[in-house]
Amino acid sequence: MKIFIGITQNPEEIRTLFSPESGEAASLTELGPFVSKEEALNWMMFLKSKIRDIEEVVMTEQTVKDAGWHGFTFEQEVPN
Repeated sequence: MKIFIGITQNPEEIRTLFSPESGEAASLTELGPFVSKEEALNWMMFLKSKIRDIEEVVMTEQTVKDAGWHGFTFEQEVPN
């Protein structure tokens, strides 16, 4: 099992990540909105320091000044 993590200003974009190959929709956890990108990045770095097999998902760059940031994680089965 592998855990993926990311941040975005567009929470609807998170749902586009799921397909039979890319992740388990039932494992999706969303957090936010964070008040700043820095706060969202701090959350992500904290989890990366605590969870071993974690991979960052790079989302399309958003820069909407007053929009909040959302964090998310999901799991994916890794073939043996």
